[in-house]
Amino acid sequence: MKYDSAILFDWLSFSAKHLDQHGVVELLGLRGAEFETINGRHGWRHAMYYNGISIYYGGRDDCVFCDMSGQGCRAYEEYGKNEWTALFAELRSDDEYNVTRLDVAFDERLGLFDLELMKEKAEHKEYVSKLQWGKTERSLHDDAISIYFGSPRSATRFRFYDKAKERGREDEGHWVRLEIQMRDENADSFLDKMPLYSIGELFVGVVNNYIRFVEPSATDSNKRRWDTSAFWYNFTGTASRLSLYVAPGEEYNLGNLDRYVINQAGAAAAVYIDIHGVDDYLSRCRQQFNRTRNDRYKRIRKQHSKGHLPELPPPSQIVSDKRITCTVCVQVLPKDDFVIYNSGSGSGVCRECWGSSGVEI
Repeated sequence: MKYDSAILFDWLSFSAKHLDQHGVVELLGLRGAEFETINGRHGWRHAMYYNGISIYYGGRDDCVFCDMSGQGCRAYEEYGKNEWTALFAELRSDDEYNVTRLDVAFDERLGLFDLELMKEKAEHKEYVSKLQWGKTERSLHDDAISIYFGSPRSATRFRFYDKAKERGREDEGHWVRLEIQMRDENADSFLDKMPLYSIGELFVGVVNNYIRFVEPSATDSNKRRWDTSAFWYNFTGTASRLSLYVAPGEEYNLGNLDRYVINQAGAAAAVYIDIHGVDDYLSRCRQQFNRTRNDRYKRIRKQHSKGHLPELPPPSQIVSDKRITCTVCVQVLPKDDFVIYNSGSGSGVCRECWGSSGVEI
């Protein structure tokens, strides 16, 4: 899914001493989600998993631990409460909660970050930073560049990388991500400041507190007095104006569709088919599709559909005046609303359903 430059939450880990696993599910607004049982780890005996969200419980410090990856954050936005401000306020309102990790990311799609240039400047030490540890990488697989400031154990760590190459989406154009990974007290500090600043201002403030790319001076050896690089000015100005958090939601693909249909609704669908029959089930599903007109379903259908339309008997050249039933949306409509129909069976495909299949009339 392509969206404009945005700041998003991309990882959240927290523990809760006063909630059980079901309380955490309720906190996230995912009571209707079908979590699967997985193996516990790091001292927790049990765990449950749903779409990038892992909840561990039983056996460690008498608390429950919730780990939400980037996918889990998108799932929270798509299927949960999608109320980050309220969730963070709750996590900071009670000492029984403990936030252990928070990742915030800036997806840059305007061409502000030239990773080749930034890699060269980083390797020539043309930056000012509080962090002592840093490195650059170039992938042998796809030549993608990553630039790190801060070690894996740092309380705050920064990573610039080519998100388009990582996701195999170079056809969509420029897409570089800057991630801030904050742990423990640094994560708490970020959340405490959220009510005081816009998300863009806060993000830029944290970055500028640790990193600044600069232009070398032939007359001054003190890097802290060197001029800030123009691209860095452009980045801080752009990101700071993102005063409202933009929630892109989960990227919906065929895998998501399969997991939802089988894991979420599969058991209920099987019972429905046993009671009413597969033809009735398919007709009702098609009817629902034509009612919702959800863009993500239309997009995935266009990408993966084989172009099949329901098979009908050859249409009669002479049609009676009776109304016809559409085999796709199951609506009974006048014959003039149909592209193809059979007067003998009284069935056909209406213009709206024919058009939604992607076939030109």
